[in-house]
Amino acid sequence: MKEWDNKKERIKIPSSVFGATQINTKLSEALFKFNKSMESIDKNNTSENIVNKIMLNAFGKSSLADKIKEKEESTKSNLINYYLWFLEYYSIHNSPFTKKRLSPATLKTYKTGLSRLQEYIFDRKLKNFSFNDCNREFYNDYIAYLYSKNYSTNYVGTIIQKLKTILGFAYD
Repeated sequence: MKEWDNKKERIKIPSSVFGATQINTKLSEALFKFNKSMESIDKNNTSENIVNKIMLNAFGKSSLADKIKEKEESTKSNLINYYLWFLEYYSIHNSPFTKKRLSPATLKTYKTGLSRLQEYIFDRKLKNFSFNDCNREFYNDYIAYLYSKNYSTNYVGTIIQKLKTILGFAYD
């Protein structure tokens, strides 16, 4: 297969395969999920059923009931959950765009952006906050909120830029 990179075990980029970047991201996510689950297993006490469940979950074969339950649990703060996943995942793995991990300084900036967003959600008493809530009204209110905290224009711009990056990754 000319489109497959055997060394990286991913589709070559650029590629004629439709959705190659998304496929590679899904492969990375599944492998990350699987490896993280396997790290937490005490090999002496792990049953075959538990290992099978971990493998099915990591590689997208979990039951419909499990998927529905996961979706319900993540509905309340799926943007925050994605933000947290993004920080954890790209602190270990290379970004598909920059081909590098996030540096400690960049991670700190993203974490600060997450803290400001969580403060906003708490201060506005928002019970549910999802990707769908990220609209023009939210954008304007969030900027006004940040300025009301006496943050500088550069700082507000940095916070907004990091949030836009997270949203961009989520939609890619």
